[in-house]
Amino acid sequence: MLIIFLRWSVPFLVALSAAVCGSTRTGLTQSTTPAANLRATGNLTFASCSEGRCTYQGLITNDGPDCASNVRGVTHLFDASGKEIETQQWEILGRVRRGETSYTGCCFSQTAVDTYRTYRTDVSFDALLCV
Repeated sequence: MLIIFLRWSVPFLVALSAAVCGSTRTGLTQSTTPAANLRATGNLTFASCSEGRCTYQGLITNDGPDCASNVRGVTHLFDASGKEIETQQWEILGRVRRGETSYTGCCFSQTAVDTYRTYRTDVSFDALLCV
C-alpha cells in the first residue's frame, strides 16, 4: 500500500512544484527603457562678479532610477514684475547619477543679478541606464 501511495505522490509533487516554481510570470517584465527625472532644486547663487559679469551655480536633482547624459539647461532671471531680464545656457558633461549635482555657468550681467527677484531653470537630458 505504501508503494502505491509513493508512486502516486512523487509524480504529483513533481508536477505541482513545476507548476508553481517553474511557471513564468506574466506582466512582470523589466523595462529596458532608461528613466531619469531631472529638475532644478535649491537656490541660484552667484560665485563671483568681475567686470560686470557674474558666474552662477545651481543644483539639479535626479530622482529617477537611471542616469542622464547630455544634460543642458537654461536659467532665466525675472524682475519683481515677472518680466524676464536675462537668460543663460549651461551644460553638464558626462553622466548624471541619482541625487544632487551642481551646474555652473557664465555669465549673467551684474545689472541682471542686482535687479532679479526670481528665477527659473529649465533642464533637458537624455536618459540612459546606469552602469
